[in-house]
Amino acid sequence: MKMVEKNLILLVVLFTSLVIKNIYCEDKEQLCFELLVIDTQGKRTGYEPSNGNIIEEIFESSYGDEIPIDEPIYKWLHIPRPFRGGYTLYVIGKDTGTYEIEINAINDTGDFYVKKISGSITQNEIKKIFINYSPTPGEPTHIFEDDTPPVKEIEVGGPKFEVFGVSYISKNTEICFNSTDPIVAEGASGVKYTDIV
Repeated sequence: MKMVEKNLILLVVLFTSLVIKNIYCEDKEQLCFELLVIDTQGKRTGYEPSNGNIIEEIFESSYGDEIPIDEPIYKWLHIPRPFRGGYTLYVIGKDTGTYEIEINAINDTGDFYVKKISGSITQNEIKKIFINYSPTPGEPTHIFEDDTPPVKEIEVGGPKFEVFGVSYISKNTEICFNSTDPIVAEGASGVKYTDIV
């Protein structure tokens, strides 16, 4: 019997499932969001908000919804052979409501990692969830939502001087703008760019 179980496990290893369950818009029988996942190569699977189409560019991936009898409708996004590394999951608001996302990651030996993320969303709002997938046993898959903005600091070098509590600089003074994204909970998404106005 153990050999049969092992063979069954081997049929389902090496995939990550992203499953959304029990999500309704307030007082409506439809979902208030869509999903889009982008891998490190820029390939996408899910709902394309610019044109409303469903795309499935990631190898063997699929996106759809289920309407079980006597149960809530839910969305599912499946990547059967994910590569090691980063995926960005976008939750795209189509209306106001709440959501719960269940992300299942399975590694090479069939070990499950399950993470649930819940929240609320409004129309046209986009939330990001970062997935750093690892197929290696003993090496965790990190999943986190980074909603903490980066911290910006201004560092003024020389030459500079101070008179009556006021700092003065010259056109030769070095000024650096440092931005960091603090690690909160399981991680940070990083700083994409610094905009100076």
